[in-house]
Amino acid sequence: MLFWIFCFSFSVAVLSLTLPLFMLLVYDRVFSSRSVETLLALAGLASACLLALGALDYARQRALAVLGARLQARLECRLLEQAKARHDLANPVDAPTAALDNLRGFIHSSACLHVIDVLWLPLYAGVIFLLSPVLGAVAFLGLAVLVTLFFLGKIIARNAVADANNASEALATLTGRFRRTRQRLAGALLIPDFDKRWLAARQASRFGAVSAKNRAASFSMAMSTVRRLLSVAVLTVGAALVLRGDITVGGMIAAVVLVNRGVFPAIDFFRTIPALSLACRDWKTLSNALSMPLAATSSPNPIKAAPLLCLQGVSVRGDLTPRPVLQDITLRIEPGSLISIEGDPGSGKTLLSETLALARRPPEGDVLVQGVNDKALQPDKRGQVIGFVPETPVFLPGPLFEAILGPAPRRDEAVLGSVARAAGLHERIMALPRGYDTKITEDGLPLSRGDRERLALARALVARPRILIVDSPSAALIADFAAHPGGPLQQFLAAGNAMVLTTRCSVPLSLPQLCYRLSDGQLSELPGRARDALVLRSEASA
Repeated sequence: MLFWIFCFSFSVAVLSLTLPLFMLLVYDRVFSSRSVETLLALAGLASACLLALGALDYARQRALAVLGARLQARLECRLLEQAKARHDLANPVDAPTAALDNLRGFIHSSACLHVIDVLWLPLYAGVIFLLSPVLGAVAFLGLAVLVTLFFLGKIIARNAVADANNASEALATLTGRFRRTRQRLAGALLIPDFDKRWLAARQASRFGAVSAKNRAASFSMAMSTVRRLLSVAVLTVGAALVLRGDITVGGMIAAVVLVNRGVFPAIDFFRTIPALSLACRDWKTLSNALSMPLAATSSPNPIKAAPLLCLQGVSVRGDLTPRPVLQDITLRIEPGSLISIEGDPGSGKTLLSETLALARRPPEGDVLVQGVNDKALQPDKRGQVIGFVPETPVFLPGPLFEAILGPAPRRDEAVLGSVARAAGLHERIMALPRGYDTKITEDGLPLSRGDRERLALARALVARPRILIVDSPSAALIADFAAHPGGPLQQFLAAGNAMVLTTRCSVPLSLPQLCYRLSDGQLSELPGRARDALVLRSEASA
């Protein structure tokens, strides 16, 4: 793809000489020979070249678009693996992903074309020097003045922009301080004094922004003026050379056109330098992110023996509070165990469920999956170990069978029916007019809350997990579990798997349970059914 972009760009640069060459031949050949046939032939040839120029320029832009899309498609898969390794799927739009989007946007934009076009500036300079070395020297001198003005303007405007940013930050700090201390300022009768300081900071911020804009605009206008003066200078020197007989009129006109054709890409390139700097920074961000190795594993399948899952001294902070909501949590989940965790609203049951489901990485403590730290567990193995039914399930919009199986290449009817029956959902789906082809929204509508939970349960069972985490199940789902004491739930546990339920109160199940209470960030075991649970685990492992 890069080869074709280079070929298209070179062809565009060469065909851009069509107009100056056409004017040169018209002035030097057509006017002297007064041949209409020569004029028509030149006009037809020039038209064909300009049409080819338009087609190649379009092909170059499309090639850049394809290049950006291919780059994004190739790198975003690796970034996704990095996000999985960091347990950061809840927030996939991180700095590397944003950098990739920005880089693709730069490749699609006209800024990338300006960078490519400036590479052919020596071509136009060489043609001008062939027409007249004097005109070439004048064009080179004018370009040097433009470059000097550009960088001088950047240096001078940088200080003004820094002052404007400092004034804006001071205003933001003052405003934030007022919002935090409004009551105390009012109690101390300091509101009028604060108003004066705020107005002064506002005026300084406004003055700094206007000053920065004025300095940038002044140098921009100076560059435009120098560009126009350069055209006049080339035309004046060219006319003098014509009077001396050193160059033809056509050569003079062609030189003026070539100067404009060469100067404009140079100015566009200078204006593109900030965008080019940002693109280089984004590329560096991507390179650093992709150079980070994924968590190493000791074997292709690091799943080991019991316990299935173990939390050791885990502390988890909430999303809205800096202090830990869960403090020093230790829990072992053995094969065949059914664990119920009771807790009041706001006690952190959902945080604990997400931590058990490896959807949230605790800043303190360790999470071991069959003896392996969760950081070293391969991302594609997590779903085979842990199934998660959140309190508020979210689905991909589409038919029900995709909500259960995911976007699989083919529809496996055997697996679909098996997990739907295990979740108590098959008969309910078949009662719908379109069955498994019924479309649902992201929230699972038009299904009821109980059916949405059953749908999430069926989705979790597809990968045949060893541990099933159900966060705050509804009364309908608990009733399903209780109504079939020898049904899918008991079969799931008897196969050496485990299940964790987080609820507000005790779960009325006839199966043996290990019961815990979550309160004030601490997890404590409730006595009563531990012995029966141990019996069940021993039967499952026998």
